[in-house]
Amino acid sequence: MLKIQHRFKFTKESIRDRCLPPDPWEVNGNGKPVLQRVYWDTATKGFGMVVGRPRQDGSLVRSYVVQRGVNGKTVRVTIGRDDAFTLAQARRRAEVLIGDMRRGIDPNRVKREERARAKAERTKAREDKVTLAQARDWHLTALKAKKATPRTIQNYVEELDRYLSAWMERPLADIRRNDCAERHERITRLHGPYAANLAFRMFRAVYNTAAKRMEDLPRNPTIGVTFNSEERRRGPISWAELPAWRTKVDSIKNPIRRDLQMFILFTGLRRNDAKTVRWSDVRFNTGMLHRPSPKGGERRAFTVPLCQFVIQLLRKRKEDNALRFSDNCEWVFPARIPAKKSSEGRVVTPARITHVSEVKEQRNQNGKKVPLVPSPHRLRDTFATAAHEAGIPALDQKILLNHMLPTGDVTEGYQRPSEEHLRKSIEQIAEFLLRKMEQ
Repeated sequence: MLKIQHRFKFTKESIRDRCLPPDPWEVNGNGKPVLQRVYWDTATKGFGMVVGRPRQDGSLVRSYVVQRGVNGKTVRVTIGRDDAFTLAQARRRAEVLIGDMRRGIDPNRVKREERARAKAERTKAREDKVTLAQARDWHLTALKAKKATPRTIQNYVEELDRYLSAWMERPLADIRRNDCAERHERITRLHGPYAANLAFRMFRAVYNTAAKRMEDLPRNPTIGVTFNSEERRRGPISWAELPAWRTKVDSIKNPIRRDLQMFILFTGLRRNDAKTVRWSDVRFNTGMLHRPSPKGGERRAFTVPLCQFVIQLLRKRKEDNALRFSDNCEWVFPARIPAKKSSEGRVVTPARITHVSEVKEQRNQNGKKVPLVPSPHRLRDTFATAAHEAGIPALDQKILLNHMLPTGDVTEGYQRPSEEHLRKSIEQIAEFLLRKMEQ
């Protein structure tokens, strides 16, 4: 057998004839196949060639390398394949690299640092072009992944378009603290403190989502915003005012809107939950109501019992809806949206049915708009207060109001009241409210 020499003077002929691949049966000391063989040039110390196993087509992959110690560590640097460099070119490159390595420079480390810098520059160039509109889209995608409600997602679109539309095509990285502070102050002055706070809470959330994807994005500029003090604007209707509230509700001309007010009071539902009830959510046979996508999304879906007062209200509403809407409307509290006309007066969109909006205002004798009835949030507060004063256990109240159940208390963590028990509680609350309305 011909003995393979691993050290010889590199020439075009010697490389062709002597730089051979490993034998197919060749194994190393651990019994594993040898995948490559290294040959060293005797003319330039540290200059070598690595030869791998033949490809499927029989061709060889041969690469020029240099190897020597750098700061006490053996370093091997690949110059390139023999079909990309002539021997003379590879030798000159090897001499340069060996000179650097003698001075303690690790070419591999230099190459890694250059690649990292180039990548950072490319990333920064891309990030510098990311606009607020793009960042908002990232945040909306994240909200969908978390199964946020469609209304939550729509709120981000509407509120940011309303108050920060001038920033939508602006690069996110260019928005500074003082920009946020000045815009917040302007929105406060023109639209009120709550609108300004909401706009920049949303902006802050969008920016934080973008920061997870953009490595060099500056610190969230909302740190420059002094958020306005907010006070809870809701509160229960006092028992002394409840009879007058009932009188105002009875004066509402639209019976659907009248029923909506009573429905919210006797269920304690949030406004959007109440307005968007479909007949498929109402289970007359069991007296239960299902809300598939309340505040918090589908994971917070809940089913609660209805009191007899509400069940009777819904039965009458269903009969009335059948008379008012001949197209089998799915909504419990529907409203017909009028057809729109083009500038030429032609009808371009057929009328459709959607859920009704609550009564917000009326005009007084001076023509000024004033609230007709309190916000639906106050009705929810009134329901919660009635539940407390009627002696309903706190756990029952949380379930009926779809609040987060306790997790810190071990005993309460085990308790889940039955439908029969909750039905007694909801009837007790209804009885309490009916009594207060009649006083």
